Amino acid sequence: MDKWIPKVYPNIDIEKIRDKFLNHKTTYSHARRLSKDDCKEVGLNIIDLEDFPSLNDAVLSLHSCYTIMIDKYSYSKIVENQNGETYFYRDPCNN
Repeated sequence: MDKWIPKVYPNIDIEKIRDKFLNHKTTYSHARRLSKDDCKEVGLNIIDLEDFPSLNDAVLSLHSCYTIMIDKYSYSKIVENQNGETYFYRDPCNN
């Protein structure tokens, strides 16, 4: 991180990012979401999905489909690639 980020984003403060996102008290080792305000606060370039209504609707529709599928079929992992190939994983303990 220390090497490539300053090359790509010369004005970004690495220490600010490290303090915000590598802090176990706030992120609990990946168990907490990162809000867009948190990301903006440290200088990351964030574009609001709500500024693009048709894209926002598509993302929310897809999110709803996955939420229903995960709930109904007890999938714990769904991966799709750009070739239309899909991998579903169902946790054997949750069947």
